[in-house]
Amino acid sequence: MSAVESLNPIRKTKTGFTLNLRVQPRSSTDTIDGINENGQLKVRIKAPPIDSQANKTIIKFIAKTLGISHRNIKLIYRAKSRNKIINIDDITPESAALKLEIR
Repeated sequence: MSAVESLNPIRKTKTGFTLNLRVQPRSSTDTIDGINENGQLKVRIKAPPIDSQANKTIIKFIAKTLGISHRNIKLIYRAKSRNKIINIDDITPESAALKLEIR
């Protein structure tokens, strides 16, 4: 794996792909801020990290950005952490990378 590949937050799986996220809750807006030094997609969301509000907002925001149903996105790792991994299907990793502006 090259250095560029290791900074890509997208990993292909048998059923779609995973997306490695670093989430900042209680932001002034819902936005994507590029990729951090750990290869995570930085996502800022308005929702607070209370009663899974932030997790629900992340899933809806990513789904809207990708143009897919939120039912095609599942939080699979670290629900109570700012570092999260979600599984996505119903869109190719290449299309998702374009829509999320991951180069």
